[in-house]
Amino acid sequence: GRQAKAMAAAGTGPRDGPVPGGAEPPKRSGPIEPWDRFTRARATEDTMPAGFGHAPFFDLSSSADKGRFRVHDARGFAPESMRRAAHPAEAGMVLLLGTRPASHAEYPGAEQVITLMFDRAVFSEAAAEKWWNANREWAVGTAPLRGA
Repeated sequence: GRQAKAMAAAGTGPRDGPVPGGAEPPKRSGPIEPWDRFTRARATEDTMPAGFGHAPFFDLSSSADKGRFRVHDARGFAPESMRRAAHPAEAGMVLLLGTRPASHAEYPGAEQVITLMFDRAVFSEAAAEKWWNANREWAVGTAPLRGA
């Protein structure tokens, strides 16, 4: 439909190709990760009819105190490995981290950020999205706390 045509015109077809902001999603055969889905939704907003809405940055599971942004699907991580850690340099941010199982096709045994949790007293939703756009490559990478 209209969204598929807009994604094709923007060079953001399903599961492959560049996405706005320069982050290049890895080729994958499984579902699109939450961060990638958000980026693609944001890229198509200008092509939607007036009044169609704006994709919120914070996830529906956010609260009045914490804004959540899902980076990766938690189902792709070993449940026993999941832990929270304060961001090493950013006040008001907590990371939910997890380790991929050894059988993971792309990142076996790698630790990655699953969810970013922003303290709403420190980050507005717009400020959190601005942080995400500036730090996306770090947040989707592996070993986010190495050297921290």
